[in-house]
Amino acid sequence: MEQQDIRNLLEQVARGEASVDAAMLQLKEQPFQDLGYAKLDHHRAREVMEELDRQIDAALPRELRLDLSGLTFTDSSGIAVLLRTYQ
Repeated sequence: MEQQDIRNLLEQVARGEASVDAAMLQLKEQPFQDLGYAKLDHHRAREVMEELDRQIDAALPRELRLDLSGLTFTDSSGIAVLLRTYQ
């Protein structure tokens, strides 16, 4: 979710057009994008790493869980991204 999207959502809450709970749920679910398939290899590793960095820097989570259930393939580049994220 981009900054402008977050601003719009907060403005909706301020105007009473969206509840705080609905906004929190939307913010919680926004970083997730279901591709329906997933291959984490050297072609996508940099993009995934950069997006993970952006999301982590924006949210500063205490705990991070990655749902890898849709991951159909990874190579050493993908494993490196996961290990870097773990650190």
